[in-house]
Amino acid sequence: MTTYQRGLFLAVLTAVAWVPGELYATPTLIANSTVNIIDNYPSFPGTLSDPMTLNPLYPIYIVAHAIDAAGTSTVYCTESGGNNTFIAFDFQAAISFDSIVYHGTECSGNVTSFKLLFSTSSDFSSPVGTALYSSGSSISTATVSTPFTARYVEWKVTGGSTGSTNNGASDFQFFAAPAQVPEPGTLMLLGLGLAGLALSRRVH
Repeated sequence: MTTYQRGLFLAVLTAVAWVPGELYATPTLIANSTVNIIDNYPSFPGTLSDPMTLNPLYPIYIVAHAIDAAGTSTVYCTESGGNNTFIAFDFQAAISFDSIVYHGTECSGNVTSFKLLFSTSSDFSSPVGTALYSSGSSISTATVSTPFTARYVEWKVTGGSTGSTNNGASDFQFFAAPAQVPEPGTLMLLGLGLAGLALSRRVH
């Protein structure tokens, strides 16, 4: 085999082996500061969110606690929301999601199932995908695969434990899909192919 033929062979081998999509990066946690809550079921008690107006015997269950990353010490609970409980999030730009982690809480009821709706419009009239999660018991933590690209996400309760009324959440974590990178073997073949082409040009 001539030098030119060897170079051409390596170039063809590289083209065949170039299969993108092997992932070695990890999903990226989306900063809470980039997420806005645009709508939600009224928090407990009622729609009040000013600490000065609340009974000091009650925790402050405002919806902002659902994405404050402070854990179960600060939670969001609805005012008798039951299966009407929902939160809508605006990420300010389209995001390619990888997964969403929900951390549950006990208010005066426990979430046993929920739905995630993804959309390009704030009124969710243009849904691009739906993800469901269901458990036979109260959900403490749930990780849901969400391979959708959207700006808006709605979390909605679809089931609760017996007598569940003030359903809510202690925290959400949103993860963006990692960038796709070729596997190391593919990169090596690409280098060999380019070297072969360069050599063949010098000889020919």
